[in-house]
Amino acid sequence: MLRCSEVTRHSSDYIDGELPLMLQLQVRLHLMACRHCRRFVRQMRATVALLGHESESEETVDDDLISAYRTKSKPTIAGRCSHGSER
Repeated sequence: MLRCSEVTRHSSDYIDGELPLMLQLQVRLHLMACRHCRRFVRQMRATVALLGHESESEETVDDDLISAYRTKSKPTIAGRCSHGSER
């Protein structure tokens, strides 16, 4: 039977259905016996479901972050607190 560390290492491929049949069966067998790994795989599945299989491209996300950064308030002048008095 697989150890917990092996199940953890293969969990993404298991969830995606990309494991060879024998390894998939070994993971299932381990999950039947180990509540900790069952919880881990359940949490991984929930995370995948929340994030979805397809996300925005990195460029779009980067552009959004840059735009958000640029619209923030101007930085304070070095040597002054944000309320304008000397440090």
